[in-house]
Amino acid sequence: MMDIAEIEAASRKAAVLAAAEKKQPYVPFDEKEIQKGATVKHIPNLGDYRPKGWRLVDHWLCDNSGFGSENEPALTASQLQAAMQAKYNERATCGYGIIEVGPFQVVLGVFRKVERKGLSMNKEEALTQLRKTG
Repeated sequence: MMDIAEIEAASRKAAVLAAAEKKQPYVPFDEKEIQKGATVKHIPNLGDYRPKGWRLVDHWLCDNSGFGSENEPALTASQLQAAMQAKYNERATCGYGIIEVGPFQVVLGVFRKVERKGLSMNKEEALTQLRKTG
């Protein structure tokens, strides 16, 4: 079993590698890609790295062993596909990246692309806009 220090160290190492390689969250191309088998194995490990232009908005605990069952807290591969399909159906452009890795599960970060509206705003307008969007 991994202790918390090992998990945190692995996350930092993944972040350094992801930043060096300029990794981006995985964004499913279309519905068929999700149904075909979007699994944890296809999603980049970002660790603590947050790519420029992306904001972490949620996280899901997912099975990484292949032996998880539907009645456990971690999403199975089919439950992950259903969750990704639901986000796709909402027309929410989401990207996905692994943010923590444990021995049998991973924490999958759900990212949203940051809109780059109002590049001509002054500082006060930008702060007001930021407060509105959270």
